[in-house]
Amino acid sequence: MCQPLLLRRLNPMLVSEINANILRRGFVAAMLAISLCLGSGPILGQVTNGTISGTVTDPSGARVADASITIKNLATGITSNSVTNQDGFYSVPNLVIGNYEVRAMKTGFATEVRSGIDLTVGREAVVNISVRVGDTSEQMTVTGDAPLVETSDSSVGSLINSKQMRDLPLNGRDLQQLILLTPGVNQVNATGSPGTYTHGNAATFSASGLRPVGMMELLDGANVSNFYKEGAGNTTGNTSLGVEAVSQFQTLTSTYSAEFGGQGAVVNEATRSGTNQFHGSAYIFDRDSIFNAEPYTFPHATPAASPFHKAQFGGAVGGPIKKGKTFFFANYEGLRASIGLEAPGRTLNANAQAGYVPCAVDTAATCGSNGLAYVGVSPNMAKVLPLFPTPTGIDYGDGTAAFTGTASTTQDENFFFGRLDHQFSQKDSLFASYVLDNGRTLAATVPVAGYGSKEFGRNQYLTVEENHIFSPSLINIADIHGVRLVQNINPQTTGADQPALDTFGPQYAGAYIDTVFGPNPIGGGAILGIAQDRYTLSDHLYWTRGKHTIKMGLEASKIIGNVWEPLNAYGYWIFINLPSLLQASPYEVYGPVETNGVAGSPKRSLREYEVVPFVADDWRVNSHLTLNIGLRYGFVTNPIDADNQLYNYERRSKNRPRSAARAGLRGGVKVDHRRRLVSRGVA
Repeated sequence: MCQPLLLRRLNPMLVSEINANILRRGFVAAMLAISLCLGSGPILGQVTNGTISGTVTDPSGARVADASITIKNLATGITSNSVTNQDGFYSVPNLVIGNYEVRAMKTGFATEVRSGIDLTVGREAVVNISVRVGDTSEQMTVTGDAPLVETSDSSVGSLINSKQMRDLPLNGRDLQQLILLTPGVNQVNATGSPGTYTHGNAATFSASGLRPVGMMELLDGANVSNFYKEGAGNTTGNTSLGVEAVSQFQTLTSTYSAEFGGQGAVVNEATRSGTNQFHGSAYIFDRDSIFNAEPYTFPHATPAASPFHKAQFGGAVGGPIKKGKTFFFANYEGLRASIGLEAPGRTLNANAQAGYVPCAVDTAATCGSNGLAYVGVSPNMAKVLPLFPTPTGIDYGDGTAAFTGTASTTQDENFFFGRLDHQFSQKDSLFASYVLDNGRTLAATVPVAGYGSKEFGRNQYLTVEENHIFSPSLINIADIHGVRLVQNINPQTTGADQPALDTFGPQYAGAYIDTVFGPNPIGGGAILGIAQDRYTLSDHLYWTRGKHTIKMGLEASKIIGNVWEPLNAYGYWIFINLPSLLQASPYEVYGPVETNGVAGSPKRSLREYEVVPFVADDWRVNSHLTLNIGLRYGFVTNPIDADNQLYNYERRSKNRPRSAARAGLRGGVKVDHRRRLVSRGVA
């Protein structure tokens, strides 16, 4: 990797944070990177595909102008043409990754061919060619990859190629685990220890000590980071499937081009495409507790109480629709999992279920000879008490006893990918790719089973890209990206499933009963609905002029975020001791806030726009020195709410104080600075 001798990079985002509520008033992103490189390793370029460039010289070392350059993809047979300029330089950007051959022809010189050029994602392969005097009918072929020492780029990062992706063991076939192979990158979990289930808040990655939420993940140029800004993948399983769909990816950690945004690492993924030959694969990976080694007490061991089953299966196929013109690639991957859970807990003993508590627990009640005082059970609570688990362990002597609870978390996920490439002519080509990733999870709870969450996640990514060659020195790339992210969370058990939870009234159907004095809580559950749509139009222009390779572009995005998150939707009842529980006398009750009998809306419909222009120049001062110069400016509009709900106070007359109910009415959306969607507004 070429190491910069001099680098200055300004922070690309200025964000104003106001306490817990974050109000984005727009931001300015500017990046200036001037790097002087002598080259000490392989380099990575700036685009999803790759670039082949170089200089043509004669035997004396003089530059050869107007030499015809033909670059051929050996897998598809598609060729790209260029001509060297007055400095003998040529550059052909946005080539599909693969194995290439470069041919140089000039009247008065023999034809020179370089084969075996392995073009990887984002790489700028420098192929310098020296032609000898002779007839063009004469041909000399040299086989071998481009030199690993390059002097044209200062990006720091690493490449994960297709062999690594398919050969390295991946727990759960989670593609993002490979990001950790990049030096200077560390995993940062959203909450809890590694492997903790966090309702879509997947692990993030910090590069060179930068904030994890600044990482940008690109798939065929589309930003597919989820609305939590915590990587890609389905929110229900916290895994990123698609190992067979992605050909290669690079992780850029610093000094990358102004073409990229973000405030941390950039993960740049390129999908697989078809070739002139049909290829396919099928696979199944199975993990099961029945394959575990038997304990030393075999064959009399008791079967494991927490079974584990996980199967991943699928296949991929690709090939030509019309050889040399149109190609396809498709991939499917399925995941089915059942994970047994077991945990100790605390519940009510038989005496408490009957309305008796130890005398020390309620000193105001009449104490019997058996050391118990009768406080009774209210009619409402009598319906709820059977929901507490039956004791199976020791009695703690305070009206509670131990038990062990078991449950199973289940997960189903289906990942589909398709890509179509078409070459209209030597000057026009187009590709389109689409991802559909559906996941469902029943996130169980232990030790009290039955009160987990039913979760659904759907990711859809669409990219259409058109590549047009105006001239050998001027190329335009136009893209359309559509990204839709959906996450829904609902309680596993509600009042409709368990009528006893409706005891406290229909407005609190499915109440959550929190017994802070010891027993594990029962009931309730979270409700969350998020749908985010990102539509992006971008256009990039590549212009080679003399010693300069100039890249400029404009990206415009519309972001639509709809959030449904009622707070305490099912009622939150807090009991601080056993007698208050038995008498249904809570210490505190939380519930949906109402004004004049009408509950406040938990819906937010956020809208905003982003416009990002950039310009970058790779200036080859001489054969040993290249300057990478870039400027990027990012503008984000103030978020608005389509329903005019984006405020957290209401102006009243100075003689009339604001009511608590009205203030609470505006608190229907949780604010989390890690969540991209919500952090762009206040609630």
